[in-house]
Amino acid sequence: QLHNAFPNKIFLLFISIVIPTTVEYTTGIIMRKYFNKDYWDYFNERYNYKGIICLRFSIAWTIISILTIEFLQPFLIIYSIVKPIWPILAILLIILLTFDEVYTLIKFKNKGQINLK
Repeated sequence: QLHNAFPNKIFLLFISIVIPTTVEYTTGIIMRKYFNKDYWDYFNERYNYKGIICLRFSIAWTIISILTIEFLQPFLIIYSIVKPIWPILAILLIILLTFDEVYTLIKFKNKGQINLK
């Protein structure tokens, strides 16, 4: 199980900081650049970077990630069901998400809702 995969709590802390903050930053940049949207605005928060990420919410995402991995995930039986087929399932999900993303971007571009430059 995932919570057993991180016996090193420092590593768990590190990925719980880096992954959510990177996802939030990347999503914010993409939404701002291609869709001219800011779904959240941290400009008024202390220690923000470009108004897209800030220390307060990075800490919140870190706590949520650690709590989820340590306390919620062990009780989810789906992991034991999916585990044997996870390598194949992960590849299929990535392919499906990629096709969906490309399809969505093409649709938005054809409608003139985004500029892909």
